[in-house]
Amino acid sequence: MSCSSTVRCRQRWTLGSLILVVVFVLQALQPINMAAASEIRVGIRDIKPFIFLEPNQEPTGFAIDLWKTIAMDLELPYRFVVSDGIANTLEDMRKRTIDVAIGAITITEKRESQFDFSLSHYHTGLGIMTPAEPSYSFTAFWSSFFTRDRLIKIGSFLGFLLLTGHVIWLAERRHQQSFNQRYLPGVLEGVYWSMVTASTVGYGDYIPKSRIGKLLAVIIIAVSLPVFAVFVANISSDITMHELRSYIEGPQDLEGKKVGVVRGSTSEQYMERVHLGKLVPTANATTLYQLLEEGKLAAVVHDLPTLQYHAATAGKGKVKLVGQMFNKQDYAYLLPENSRLKEHIDRTLLKIIEDGTMDALVNKWFGSGQKQ
Repeated sequence: MSCSSTVRCRQRWTLGSLILVVVFVLQALQPINMAAASEIRVGIRDIKPFIFLEPNQEPTGFAIDLWKTIAMDLELPYRFVVSDGIANTLEDMRKRTIDVAIGAITITEKRESQFDFSLSHYHTGLGIMTPAEPSYSFTAFWSSFFTRDRLIKIGSFLGFLLLTGHVIWLAERRHQQSFNQRYLPGVLEGVYWSMVTASTVGYGDYIPKSRIGKLLAVIIIAVSLPVFAVFVANISSDITMHELRSYIEGPQDLEGKKVGVVRGSTSEQYMERVHLGKLVPTANATTLYQLLEEGKLAAVVHDLPTLQYHAATAGKGKVKLVGQMFNKQDYAYLLPENSRLKEHIDRTLLKIIEDGTMDALVNKWFGSGQKQ
């Protein structure tokens, strides 16, 4: 069929193009259905109460119920792909071995630069968990007491004793009734004399005989007494305050303590950013809980909902939550960049938030007191 005029041909071409565009847009906006979509690979990991993974059982939890609601609405075929910890989940997404990751995944600027996120569907933050009763082991005291500054002070005091031991020996070595004339035994006797003199014990078994020795003894005593008093007071103060320092009420109290975090998590990133605590990263939260209950950690910093669940269930009586929630964050689904699923998931999330389905799921897994 030929066009009668160039203008009419152009009009028909334009109309045909518009029709094709409209058809394409309408198809893109239709829900993904079972027949048209390939199987969606959904990345999950054990993170209670969002996802429970038990041997030979179907995954359960808030995130599982939420995903099933979305998948049903979109008529999506899917299968779960399990990983061990958030770091492995992120790596799976980088390798494109999963199409979407669910379950307590925090939106961060760094992750957003590599992947896409759905709309946020859970608002929370970080928390701190400690043993139910403070641990007062000798190892913990040794670690907290012998800091770099403390070791410098101890070394300086020992150096002072060594110096005064040399001085008194040099002054008294010619007196047979005083210190040994040989260097090593004589200096050790001088150090011993300095120690018992500074501590005001004064056994009297070594006494300066010469005038210069007595003068030096007066000077050494005048200097060593306050030095020794400060040194002993410092040690006594640390022993007395060790129990008080064991209490943790917030992030500021974690400095110098062994703190467990999940590798690759926002808790690890936060702790590295604020330079608090001696971090002990592990692959997952289960390992953290075990180390904490064994007394190998002073505290665990992790997502607050997961800490709350553990403290109320398996950790009841063994651990406790301290302080307030901090470093607020939002959970969302993680997707590859430019994923075709994002628009569909976002629309369905808005739908179930508006119709009350989200509130029902939150109440089921977290109780009615939890707000989203």
